[in-house]
Amino acid sequence: MQETRGALKAETRDPTLPTEILMQLLKNFWKDEDGATMVEYALLIALVAVSALGALNMMGTSITELFTYTGTAMEDALPESSSSSS
Repeated sequence: MQETRGALKAETRDPTLPTEILMQLLKNFWKDEDGATMVEYALLIALVAVSALGALNMMGTSITELFTYTGTAMEDALPESSSSSS
């Protein structure tokens, strides 16, 4: 009985055991791709948002002029009775 206790103690004190467990956990973590898709979609959305903001910033003045022109044209197209009632 004494020898069995000593053998169990020697196994639990094996310095390679925690290292092997850690290496196995790291290997499993490296192979796991469950969250990778979500991260890829988030990066893709961020890239599209930054690109859209950059494009709108570059065309900002042109877009403002276009909306102003369109709004003025729509106001001019309304009959006088509709525009004077507001």
